Amino acid sequence: DVDCNPILGSTQPCSDKTETDSGPTSLDRKQPANSDLLIAYSTFPGYVSFRDEEEGSWFIQCLEEVFRESASEEHVMDMLTQVNDKVASKSESMMGYNQTPAPSTTLRYKWFLNPLTV
Repeated sequence: DVDCNPILGSTQPCSDKTETDSGPTSLDRKQPANSDLLIAYSTFPGYVSFRDEEEGSWFIQCLEEVFRESASEEHVMDMLTQVNDKVASKSESMMGYNQTPAPSTTLRYKWFLNPLTV
């Protein structure tokens, strides 16, 4: 499939200015349809995500801790890297059980949340 996000107000979905290896296609657009998305998976597909019965999901615990501590100065992808490290550190204490979060992104820019600090 060709990712074609037509220009707003245009009567034609795309122009015929570009070819792909499978032949002519239309690629005149302002922004890709699936750009600027972020999905933060707690683990890779097909693997379990661990949860403490009292404190909840390892991933959510670490996500909340990192975002609470760093959101005023770090961008989201750097914080998710810190979350990966914290979840992996929890794994080390669980007698061989491992969990690795798997963020998936099409972000084109750094994303800062910058919450108000009280």
